[in-house]
Amino acid sequence: MRHRYASLFAALLVPAVLFAQPGGLDPTFDPLAGPDNWVYSMVEQPDGKVLIGGEFTSYNGVPRNRIARINADGSLDASFNPGSGADGTVNSMALQADGKVVVGGWG
Repeated sequence: MRHRYASLFAALLVPAVLFAQPGGLDPTFDPLAGPDNWVYSMVEQPDGKVLIGGEFTSYNGVPRNRIARINADGSLDASFNPGSGADGTVNSMALQADGKVVVGGWG
């Protein structure tokens, strides 16, 4: 199942490195934590938090139906409540200028 985290790890590594010293390791980043299934879409918010969408139904054991927001260190942002989430796979996400999130996918 760890191969499912490869794309998330690669995508999350970029924001994490931005907070670490150039060429340094960010010890707060945990690449093994995260969603229980595939992540297909990510969008970074102005505050550095990252919205993710995909096929997962939980993040670090917390129910999150296909939509979650994570902090720069990869931990779940519990203050973001997507309600019941999406009822199908999330393939794309976009952030509007007013801060609202647009989600696209299929069920």
